[in-house]
Amino acid sequence: MEMKNVTVGFICNVYQHTINSDGDWDGYETQWTIRAETLEEAEELLWSKCNMHTEPSDFIKFINPINHEIYPIEKYDGMSAEIAKYLSEAKEANRKEQELLEIAKRAKEKFLESLKKATMATRMTFLDREMPYLA
Repeated sequence: MEMKNVTVGFICNVYQHTINSDGDWDGYETQWTIRAETLEEAEELLWSKCNMHTEPSDFIKFINPINHEIYPIEKYDGMSAEIAKYLSEAKEANRKEQELLEIAKRAKEKFLESLKKATMATRMTFLDREMPYLA
């Protein structure tokens, strides 16, 4: 099972410099979504993904992980406490879910090992051990 997304998507405009078919510099605008828990972390990630052919702008929008709506970045400060609480709860829920999945995986492995051992016993061994009165 896949973990739920416990990050905020921060959106910025990026101008990518390229070389066109004539050998001249050209470029195009695109939008990048950087997934992070905080705006500061998103800014660090943004600059780590940039190179000399990339001109990013400031973040202009963000995707609220609670309702998956897109808001202007100006509203982030007012919603950041609620988002941080949600992210904390979502991480804890993911951790518990992963623990349960691990327990289920171990139980399945134990069952399959037991099944393997059981199929190795012959029918006669089973009858000798479990139903001696038939012999």
